[in-house]
Amino acid sequence: MKINLVRGLKREYINSIDKYNNSLFSEIKNKIKINEYSYKAKQFGLIRLFKQYVILPTKLFFNYSYELNYFLDPSLGLNLLFCPGKKVIVCYDLNAKKEGSLMQKLGYFLTIINWRYMKKADKIITISEYSKQEIIKKLKTYNIEIVNPAINHSIHKQKKVNKKSLLKKYNLPDKKIILYVGTEQNRKNVDKIIKAMSLLKDIIFVKIGVHQNSENRKKNLELIKELKLEKRVFILENVCEEDLVSFYNIAKVFVFPSVFEGFGIPPLEAMACGCPVITTHKTSLKEVVGDAAIILRDINEKEITKEVNKVLKNKKLREILIKKGLKNAKRFSWKKSAEKLYKILNNI
Repeated sequence: MKINLVRGLKREYINSIDKYNNSLFSEIKNKIKINEYSYKAKQFGLIRLFKQYVILPTKLFFNYSYELNYFLDPSLGLNLLFCPGKKVIVCYDLNAKKEGSLMQKLGYFLTIINWRYMKKADKIITISEYSKQEIIKKLKTYNIEIVNPAINHSIHKQKKVNKKSLLKKYNLPDKKIILYVGTEQNRKNVDKIIKAMSLLKDIIFVKIGVHQNSENRKKNLELIKELKLEKRVFILENVCEEDLVSFYNIAKVFVFPSVFEGFGIPPLEAMACGCPVITTHKTSLKEVVGDAAIILRDINEKEITKEVNKVLKNKKLREILIKKGLKNAKRFSWKKSAEKLYKILNNI
Protein backbone atom coordinates (compact mmCIF):
# COMPACT_ATOMS: atom_id res chain seq x y z
CA MET A 1 0.00 0.00 0.00
CA LYS A 2 1.28 3.48 -0.94
CA ILE A 3 0.30 6.43 1.23
CA ASN A 4 0.75 10.20 1.05
CA LEU A 5 1.20 10.99 4.75
CA VAL A 6 0.15 14.64 5.10
CA ARG A 7 1.56 15.85 8.40
CA GLY A 8 1.17 19.58 7.85
CA LEU A 9 3.17 21.61 10.37
CA LYS A 10 6.34 19.82 11.45
CA ARG A 11 7.01 20.90 15.01
CA GLU A 12 10.37 21.15 16.76
CA TYR A 13 8.97 18.95 19.55
CA ILE A 14 6.85 15.80 19.48
CA ASN A 15 3.31 16.42 20.69
CA SER A 16 0.49 13.94 21.36
CA ILE A 17 -0.65 14.01 17.70
CA ASP A 18 2.83 13.12 16.46
CA LYS A 19 3.18 10.44 19.11
CA TYR A 20 -0.14 8.86 18.15
CA ASN A 21 0.61 8.70 14.43
CA ASN A 22 4.29 7.79 14.77
CA SER A 23 3.38 4.89 17.07
CA LEU A 24 0.70 3.56 14.71
CA PHE A 25 2.75 3.75 11.52
CA SER A 26 5.87 2.29 13.14
CA GLU A 27 3.83 -0.88 13.76
CA ILE A 28 2.82 -1.25 10.08
CA LYS A 29 5.85 0.32 8.38
CA ASN A 30 6.76 -2.96 6.65
CA LYS A 31 3.33 -3.16 5.01
CA ILE A 32 3.19 0.35 3.53
CA LYS A 33 5.26 2.82 1.54
CA ILE A 34 5.05 6.43 2.73
CA ASN A 35 5.60 9.75 1.00
CA GLU A 36 5.45 12.44 3.70
CA TYR A 37 4.26 16.03 3.22
CA SER A 38 5.05 18.62 5.87
CA TYR A 39 6.27 22.18 6.30
CA LYS A 40 8.06 24.19 8.96
CA ALA A 41 6.86 27.46 10.47
CA LYS A 42 7.84 29.15 13.73
CA GLN A 43 4.35 30.22 14.80
CA PHE A 44 0.79 30.81 13.65
CA GLY A 45 0.88 33.63 11.11
CA LEU A 46 0.72 34.56 7.45
CA ILE A 47 3.74 32.46 6.44
CA ARG A 48 2.26 29.37 8.07
CA LEU A 49 -1.13 30.02 6.47
CA PHE A 50 0.50 30.39 3.03
CA LYS A 51 2.42 27.14 3.42
CA GLN A 52 -0.61 25.21 4.68
CA TYR A 53 -3.29 26.50 2.32
CA VAL A 54 -1.30 27.26 -0.85
CA ILE A 55 1.99 25.37 -1.07
CA LEU A 56 0.83 22.12 0.58
CA PRO A 57 -2.37 21.60 -1.47
CA THR A 58 -0.49 22.52 -4.67
CA LYS A 59 2.03 19.75 -4.02
CA LEU A 60 -0.76 17.28 -3.29
CA PHE A 61 -2.76 18.25 -6.38
CA PHE A 62 0.11 17.45 -8.73
CA ASN A 63 1.03 14.12 -7.08
CA TYR A 64 -0.93 11.17 -8.53
CA SER A 65 1.56 8.44 -7.70
CA TYR A 66 0.12 7.29 -4.38
CA GLU A 67 -3.08 5.36 -3.70
CA LEU A 68 -4.22 7.07 -0.51
CA ASN A 69 -3.89 10.49 1.12
CA TYR A 70 -3.77 10.32 4.92
CA PHE A 71 -4.16 13.65 6.74
CA LEU A 72 -2.84 13.60 10.30
CA ASP A 73 -4.62 16.67 11.62
CA PRO A 74 -8.19 18.07 11.39
CA SER A 75 -6.65 21.52 10.70
CA LEU A 76 -5.91 20.13 7.21
CA GLY A 77 -9.59 19.59 6.36
CA LEU A 78 -9.71 22.40 3.80
CA ASN A 79 -6.86 20.72 1.87
CA LEU A 80 -9.15 17.78 1.06
CA LEU A 81 -10.78 19.97 -1.62
CA PHE A 82 -7.56 20.13 -3.66
CA CYS A 83 -6.41 16.56 -3.24
CA PRO A 84 -7.18 13.89 -5.87
CA GLY A 85 -7.64 10.24 -4.94
CA LYS A 86 -8.87 8.58 -1.78
CA LYS A 87 -8.69 10.61 1.40
CA VAL A 88 -8.58 9.80 5.12
CA ILE A 89 -8.33 12.41 7.89
CA VAL A 90 -7.74 12.01 11.62
CA CYS A 91 -9.90 14.06 14.00
CA TYR A 92 -8.93 13.73 17.67
CA ASP A 93 -11.67 15.91 19.10
CA LEU A 94 -13.79 18.98 18.35
CA ASN A 95 -12.38 21.28 21.00
CA ALA A 96 -11.72 24.90 20.02
CA LYS A 97 -12.28 28.23 21.72
CA LYS A 98 -12.77 31.70 20.30
CA GLU A 99 -10.39 33.67 22.53
CA GLY A 100 -7.04 35.45 22.64
CA SER A 101 -5.35 37.68 20.05
CA LEU A 102 -6.62 38.54 16.57
CA MET A 103 -4.47 35.78 15.04
CA GLN A 104 -5.78 33.25 17.60
CA LYS A 105 -9.36 34.22 16.72
CA LEU A 106 -8.52 33.80 13.04
CA GLY A 107 -7.13 30.38 13.91
CA TYR A 108 -10.43 29.51 15.60
CA PHE A 109 -12.50 30.40 12.51
CA LEU A 110 -10.12 28.44 10.26
CA THR A 111 -10.50 25.47 12.60
CA ILE A 112 -14.30 25.56 12.23
CA ILE A 113 -13.98 25.76 8.43
CA ASN A 114 -11.53 22.85 8.36
CA TRP A 115 -13.87 20.74 10.49
CA ARG A 116 -16.71 21.25 8.00
CA TYR A 117 -14.59 20.08 5.07
CA MET A 118 -13.55 16.88 6.86
CA LYS A 119 -16.80 15.43 5.51
CA LYS A 120 -15.11 15.32 2.09
CA ALA A 121 -12.90 12.47 3.32
CA ASP A 122 -13.62 8.86 2.39
CA LYS A 123 -13.09 8.02 6.06
CA ILE A 124 -12.62 9.95 9.31
CA ILE A 125 -10.47 8.30 11.96
CA THR A 126 -11.02 9.34 15.58
CA ILE A 127 -9.69 8.17 18.93
CA SER A 128 -12.67 7.47 21.20
CA GLU A 129 -16.39 6.77 21.20
CA TYR A 130 -16.94 10.18 22.78
CA SER A 131 -15.14 11.95 19.92
CA LYS A 132 -17.02 9.86 17.37
CA GLN A 133 -20.39 10.88 18.80
CA GLU A 134 -19.32 14.54 18.88
CA ILE A 135 -18.32 14.40 15.20
CA ILE A 136 -21.65 12.76 14.28
CA LYS A 137 -23.55 15.37 16.28
CA LYS A 138 -21.74 18.45 14.95
CA LEU A 139 -20.82 17.42 11.39
CA LYS A 140 -23.76 15.11 10.59
CA THR A 141 -21.49 12.46 9.10
CA TYR A 142 -21.30 8.76 10.00
CA ASN A 143 -18.28 7.64 7.99
CA ILE A 144 -16.13 7.34 11.11
CA GLU A 145 -13.91 4.64 12.61
CA ILE A 146 -12.30 4.56 16.07
CA VAL A 147 -8.60 3.74 16.41
CA ASN A 148 -7.67 4.12 20.07
CA PRO A 149 -4.35 5.55 21.20
CA ALA A 150 -2.34 3.22 23.43
CA ILE A 151 0.87 2.99 25.42
CA ASN A 152 4.17 1.26 24.86
CA HIS A 153 4.10 -1.56 27.40
CA SER A 154 7.83 -2.16 27.05
CA ILE A 155 8.41 1.39 28.36
CA HIS A 156 5.40 2.15 30.56
CA LYS A 157 5.65 -0.56 33.18
CA GLN A 158 6.48 -1.16 36.82
CA LYS A 159 10.18 -0.99 37.52
CA LYS A 160 12.69 -0.43 40.30
CA VAL A 161 13.65 3.23 40.62
CA ASN A 162 16.53 4.88 42.41
CA LYS A 163 14.27 7.45 44.05
CA LYS A 164 17.06 9.41 45.76
CA SER A 165 18.96 9.82 42.50
CA LEU A 166 15.83 10.89 40.59
CA LEU A 167 14.80 13.45 43.21
CA LYS A 168 18.33 14.84 43.38
CA LYS A 169 18.45 15.24 39.57
CA TYR A 170 15.36 17.49 39.66
CA ASN A 171 16.14 19.19 43.01
CA LEU A 172 13.09 17.72 44.74
CA PRO A 173 12.72 16.94 48.47
CA ASP A 174 12.44 13.32 49.58
CA LYS A 175 8.69 13.28 50.19
CA LYS A 176 5.63 11.38 48.98
CA ILE A 177 4.56 12.60 45.54
CA ILE A 178 1.26 13.59 43.96
CA LEU A 179 1.85 13.54 40.19
CA TYR A 180 0.14 15.27 37.28
CA VAL A 181 1.31 15.05 33.66
CA GLY A 182 -0.09 17.44 31.06
CA THR A 183 -0.64 21.07 30.15
CA GLU A 184 -2.08 23.95 32.15
CA GLN A 185 -5.08 24.79 29.99
CA ASN A 186 -8.27 25.75 31.84
CA ARG A 187 -9.88 22.36 31.19
CA LYS A 188 -7.07 20.58 33.04
CA ASN A 189 -7.80 22.22 36.44
CA VAL A 190 -4.19 22.24 37.62
CA ASP A 191 -5.01 25.15 39.95
CA LYS A 192 -7.41 22.88 41.87
CA ILE A 193 -4.55 20.47 42.64
CA ILE A 194 -2.36 23.38 43.78
CA LYS A 195 -5.14 24.60 46.10
CA ALA A 196 -5.55 21.07 47.47
CA MET A 197 -1.87 21.12 48.45
CA SER A 198 -2.64 23.78 51.06
CA LEU A 199 -4.96 21.21 52.72
CA LEU A 200 -2.66 18.19 52.40
CA LYS A 201 0.30 17.46 54.65
CA ASP A 202 3.68 15.72 54.24
CA ILE A 203 3.47 15.40 50.47
CA ILE A 204 4.70 17.32 47.40
CA PHE A 205 3.01 17.97 44.06
CA VAL A 206 5.04 17.43 40.87
CA LYS A 207 3.54 18.78 37.65
CA ILE A 208 5.27 17.58 34.46
CA GLY A 209 4.74 19.07 31.00
CA VAL A 210 4.63 22.32 29.02
CA HIS A 211 1.94 24.85 29.90
CA GLN A 212 0.36 25.65 26.46
CA ASN A 213 -1.21 28.64 28.18
CA SER A 214 1.24 31.30 29.38
CA GLU A 215 -1.45 33.24 31.24
CA ASN A 216 -2.43 30.16 33.26
CA ARG A 217 1.23 29.40 34.01
CA LYS A 218 1.59 32.92 35.39
CA LYS A 219 -1.57 32.50 37.50
CA ASN A 220 -0.43 29.13 38.82
CA LEU A 221 2.97 30.51 39.85
CA GLU A 222 1.21 33.41 41.63
CA LEU A 223 -1.12 30.93 43.36
CA ILE A 224 1.84 28.84 44.55
CA LYS A 225 3.43 31.98 45.99
CA GLU A 226 0.17 33.20 47.54
CA LEU A 227 -0.39 29.86 49.31
CA LYS A 228 3.32 29.69 50.31
CA LEU A 229 3.78 26.38 48.53
CA GLU A 230 7.11 27.12 46.82
CA LYS A 231 8.77 24.23 48.66
CA ARG A 232 5.93 21.79 48.03
CA VAL A 233 4.78 22.39 44.43
CA PHE A 234 7.21 21.83 41.56
CA ILE A 235 6.73 22.39 37.82
CA LEU A 236 9.02 20.40 35.52
CA GLU A 237 9.09 20.71 31.73
CA ASN A 238 12.17 19.02 30.30
CA VAL A 239 11.66 15.49 31.59
CA CYS A 240 12.79 12.63 29.35
CA GLU A 241 10.51 9.64 28.85
CA GLU A 242 12.68 7.35 30.99
CA ASP A 243 12.46 9.74 33.94
CA LEU A 244 8.74 10.30 33.35
CA VAL A 245 8.17 6.55 33.74
CA SER A 246 10.27 6.66 36.92
CA PHE A 247 8.06 9.43 38.31
CA TYR A 248 4.95 7.36 37.54
CA ASN A 249 6.54 4.51 39.50
CA ILE A 250 7.50 6.48 42.61
CA ALA A 251 4.37 8.67 42.82
CA LYS A 252 1.86 7.71 45.49
CA VAL A 253 -1.08 8.93 43.42
CA PHE A 254 -1.72 10.39 39.97
CA VAL A 255 -4.33 13.18 39.89
CA PHE A 256 -5.92 14.15 36.55
CA PRO A 257 -8.97 16.42 37.10
CA SER A 258 -9.54 17.23 33.42
CA VAL A 259 -13.02 18.06 32.14
CA PHE A 260 -12.22 17.51 28.45
CA GLU A 261 -10.09 14.88 26.70
CA GLY A 262 -10.30 13.41 23.23
CA PHE A 263 -8.80 10.31 24.88
CA GLY A 264 -6.45 10.93 27.82
CA ILE A 265 -3.21 8.92 27.73
CA PRO A 266 -1.52 10.07 31.01
CA PRO A 267 -3.95 8.19 33.33
CA LEU A 268 -3.32 5.05 31.27
CA GLU A 269 0.46 5.49 31.50
CA ALA A 270 0.17 5.93 35.27
CA MET A 271 -1.90 2.75 35.60
CA ALA A 272 0.61 0.74 33.55
CA CYS A 273 3.33 1.83 36.00
CA GLY A 274 1.31 0.78 39.04
CA CYS A 275 0.28 4.25 40.18
CA PRO A 276 -3.27 4.73 41.57
CA VAL A 277 -5.30 7.24 39.55
CA ILE A 278 -7.80 9.90 40.58
CA THR A 279 -9.63 11.49 37.65
CA THR A 280 -13.07 12.39 36.27
CA HIS A 281 -15.61 10.64 34.06
CA LYS A 282 -15.86 13.68 31.79
CA THR A 283 -15.90 13.23 28.00
CA SER A 284 -13.74 10.24 26.96
CA LEU A 285 -12.09 9.53 30.30
CA LYS A 286 -14.79 7.04 31.33
CA GLU A 287 -13.81 4.90 28.30
CA VAL A 288 -10.13 5.11 29.18
CA VAL A 289 -10.09 4.41 32.93
CA GLY A 290 -13.20 2.24 33.27
CA ASP A 291 -13.65 1.20 36.90
CA ALA A 292 -9.91 1.26 37.61
CA ALA A 293 -9.73 4.80 39.03
CA ILE A 294 -11.26 6.92 41.77
CA ILE A 295 -13.71 9.33 40.15
CA LEU A 296 -14.08 12.88 41.48
CA ARG A 297 -17.71 13.80 42.18
CA ASP A 298 -16.86 17.49 42.20
CA ILE A 299 -13.79 19.15 40.76
CA ASN A 300 -12.53 21.29 43.62
CA GLU A 301 -9.69 21.28 46.15
CA LYS A 302 -11.77 19.75 48.96
CA GLU A 303 -12.86 16.77 46.85
CA ILE A 304 -9.30 16.23 45.55
CA THR A 305 -7.93 16.41 49.11
CA LYS A 306 -10.49 13.88 50.34
CA GLU A 307 -9.75 11.35 47.59
CA VAL A 308 -5.95 11.76 47.82
CA ASN A 309 -6.12 11.09 51.56
CA LYS A 310 -8.17 7.94 50.88
CA VAL A 311 -5.47 6.56 48.60
CA LEU A 312 -2.66 7.51 51.00
CA LYS A 313 -4.28 6.10 54.13
CA ASN A 314 -6.21 3.05 52.85
CA LYS A 315 -3.67 0.37 51.93
CA LYS A 316 -6.32 -2.08 50.71
CA LEU A 317 -7.91 0.52 48.41
CA ARG A 318 -4.49 1.39 47.04
CA GLU A 319 -3.75 -2.27 46.23
CA ILE A 320 -7.14 -2.66 44.49
CA LEU A 321 -6.54 0.46 42.36
CA ILE A 322 -3.06 -0.74 41.36
CA LYS A 323 -4.34 -4.19 40.40
CA LYS A 324 -7.30 -2.84 38.43
CA GLY A 325 -5.13 -0.19 36.79
CA LEU A 326 -2.57 -2.71 35.53
CA LYS A 327 -5.35 -4.85 34.07
CA ASN A 328 -7.08 -1.86 32.46
CA ALA A 329 -3.87 -0.60 30.81
CA LYS A 330 -3.45 -3.94 29.04
CA ARG A 331 -6.66 -3.29 27.06
CA PHE A 332 -4.75 -0.82 24.90
CA SER A 333 -1.77 -1.64 22.68
CA TRP A 334 -0.27 0.07 19.64
CA LYS A 335 -0.03 -3.24 17.81
CA LYS A 336 -3.76 -3.89 18.15
CA SER A 337 -4.66 -0.32 17.15
CA ALA A 338 -2.26 -0.37 14.17
CA GLU A 339 -3.73 -3.64 12.90
CA LYS A 340 -7.20 -2.10 13.04
CA LEU A 341 -6.01 0.99 11.15
CA TYR A 342 -4.33 -1.11 8.44
CA LYS A 343 -7.55 -3.09 7.95
CA ILE A 344 -9.58 0.14 7.64
CA LEU A 345 -7.19 1.61 5.07
CA ASN A 346 -7.21 -1.59 3.02
CA ASN A 347 -11.00 -1.49 2.78
CA ILE A 348 -11.25 2.08 1.48
